[in-house]
Amino acid sequence: MGTAWNPNWWKEEQHGQTWERVKDAMKRDWEQTLSDVGVKGKRDLDQDIDDTVKQAAGKDVIPPPNKPNAPGGTPLAGNTKSADKDIAGKWQDVENPMRYGFGAHEQYAKEFPNWTPDLETRLRGEWQEQQTGSSWDDIKGYVRQGFDRWKPHA
Repeated sequence: MGTAWNPNWWKEEQHGQTWERVKDAMKRDWEQTLSDVGVKGKRDLDQDIDDTVKQAAGKDVIPPPNKPNAPGGTPLAGNTKSADKDIAGKWQDVENPMRYGFGAHEQYAKEFPNWTPDLETRLRGEWQEQQTGSSWDDIKGYVRQGFDRWKPHA
């Protein structure tokens, strides 16, 4: 998918720093999805949406790659707080669209708490304006997954 681009509204200190914190949890979620749909060679990581949210929020430890989650997750020490396409892409192919969807949720959640046709039209226009080399139809499902999976207050 190439180099990440930033929409005009992207602020590194807000969107970029948060993405750096959550992307490993999102990557595990993606790898689990590939396992769930039977992609050959993908291991079950026992990763569900609750694990992804806790890991992305910094409440649970993110295990090493290819290691399943411990039953019930692994809280951080000292923490007292409790697509439209066939799925076959590698993380490096889906990271930028998922990053964009994640950032869009951060940016537009007040106006669009959920995915809507109006939001999709806005995001499609932003994506096409950047001329990233990837068509909206090819990446829309990944953008939506990034948008839908990022619920920071869940």
